[in-house]
Amino acid sequence: MLAQESQIIRTRTVRYNQLSDVMRRTIMSLEGDAGVSASKCPQVIDIVSKNLFHQTLDLPHWTTANKIVEEAHAVAKIHVAEALLENTLHSDGTSREKKKFVGQQIALDNGRTLSLGFVEVATEYAQTLLEVTSNVLVELSELVGEEETRGELLKSMLRKVCTTISDRAAVMTSFNEKFDVMRREMVGGEIQTNFLYCNAHYLLGLSGACEEGVKGVESNMEQPLGRDRDSLFKNWKAEESAAIRFIRTASSCLGPRGDEKSGVREEWLVFCKKEGVKSKIISHRGNRFNNIFQNSEAVFILRNEIEHFSSKATSGDNKKLKSVLLDARDENIQAILCAISILYMHFTAPYWRLINSSTKYTAFPKYVKMIRHRMSQWIEDPSILLNQNCMGVFDDEFWDVEEERLDNIKEYANEKKDLVIQVLKVSLQKMFLVISRQLVEFLEGGAYGEKLISSQFRQLENCPLTNLIGERAFGDLDFDMGHLRNAHSSTELLSTCSKEIEQWTVEQ
Repeated sequence: MLAQESQIIRTRTVRYNQLSDVMRRTIMSLEGDAGVSASKCPQVIDIVSKNLFHQTLDLPHWTTANKIVEEAHAVAKIHVAEALLENTLHSDGTSREKKKFVGQQIALDNGRTLSLGFVEVATEYAQTLLEVTSNVLVELSELVGEEETRGELLKSMLRKVCTTISDRAAVMTSFNEKFDVMRREMVGGEIQTNFLYCNAHYLLGLSGACEEGVKGVESNMEQPLGRDRDSLFKNWKAEESAAIRFIRTASSCLGPRGDEKSGVREEWLVFCKKEGVKSKIISHRGNRFNNIFQNSEAVFILRNEIEHFSSKATSGDNKKLKSVLLDARDENIQAILCAISILYMHFTAPYWRLINSSTKYTAFPKYVKMIRHRMSQWIEDPSILLNQNCMGVFDDEFWDVEEERLDNIKEYANEKKDLVIQVLKVSLQKMFLVISRQLVEFLEGGAYGEKLISSQFRQLENCPLTNLIGERAFGDLDFDMGHLRNAHSSTELLSTCSKEIEQWTVEQ
């Protein structure tokens, strides 16, 4: 029936017998969206057309498909060049397989992201990053402008790239200074550059501060905790606290992407299904910004199930799972996890929702001041957090909890009230200090803490709160390096641009 109803599909124009725009976009989408190598695109189209439409199409040779993809890369860069004139430039770096990569992206006002691809570098120094950025801008100006206007176009790009966002690493601070100097020298005059920092990294600071507080509490306890009392683990020394260790090892054994040797993820999921519970343990290598807090809640809620499962599954030589069992049986560790779970539900989970929301950058200072105010209250009286009616750090905004889980945590917290309050107070005191290190620009006297002038307000209004688009792009890099070994420098560019390009080319 499909074959009878289908019409003849034309792949070339009638007048000049050239490949149609539809065919070109199809090849571009297969390579960019589906990860099909350019040389295989004609074969894939041929298989689909024969099996679904019973048609044999006039398809390009694979070498032509390669040229079409190269054209698509050029079109993508032209589109990126135009977008760069009005939006925020993101920069980030990473290491994979002993190689260093620098990635740059552009955040659009509509929430979508364009990638400029990845560049492999020998060293991740500020000067290297500056050269990479400069080379990208020069290449884009050469693609868009005529030879006699490229210099002015490059200056125009530099003039309009008034906002960048990155992490707070020392190399990025140095890069910002060098970029500012280059921009002033090339453009001339007094121009301002807004060097923004990723507000997701605040959560990393909170994680470190929380663990520091927990270690302080644990060090004052009369006896070792969990597995540390067992002679089997006398040589298993770790710098982390016992509670954080329990979160990590439980995640490694029971969570996704866990330990290949000690992981029992499949058996654990079968056990949970039989018990009628759902495991929300995430990968410890996943959301590095919030996983300590998020997994503390996930592990604490299923503490009894974890103990029951581990006691039955440790008959072999799985010492890491044995470690999980011993830590699960320690009531002090569970009380500490309960305190961290409270911090997650009332503080870091609402904050994570905030920075992933559509909240505008210009509205962010209001929330930072709310954090400071609420933390001050909680430090003064941590028992507030044990109250069943206590809301999140932003009151009911970004407050989204499962009442049953919250009740479970609060009930246990009131049973172990003394230790839970002690952990909350010490951890909150440490976490409060992170504000002055990583969010100070949003407080009174900070660069963005006061009322902004109109020009700066317009520049920042649609800026994203984080640099997570760079983190997500590196996830695509992992895929490319595993499946498209020689394509990772450009496939990210095309994959993030393909939908935008299709609309953009129609408008042209």
